[in-house]
Amino acid sequence: MNRVAMADQENELLDIDVEQPLGEVAADLRTIADDLDAADDELTITYGDESATVPTPTEDVEFELEVEAEQDGDHVEYEIEFEIEWAHHDGE
Repeated sequence: MNRVAMADQENELLDIDVEQPLGEVAADLRTIADDLDAADDELTITYGDESATVPTPTEDVEFELEVEAEQDGDHVEYEIEFEIEWAHHDGE
């Protein structure tokens, strides 16, 4: 399990890049959403044998959704990105 305490630096805690059926991706997203709803002081996201634990947001979060299309010759590659960002201050 990865935990982080940082001082003005970025530390990638979990990076997953796999090909799998769309139904499995949807199930993984549902699990993460359920974990967000149920989190108390910490949120642990687990994927396979890897996991990362971060403090649960105590205030509103910034949510970003991007949908992109990139033309490459005779095919188009699509990408959907979800990002949730928040600050955590020591003592919260």
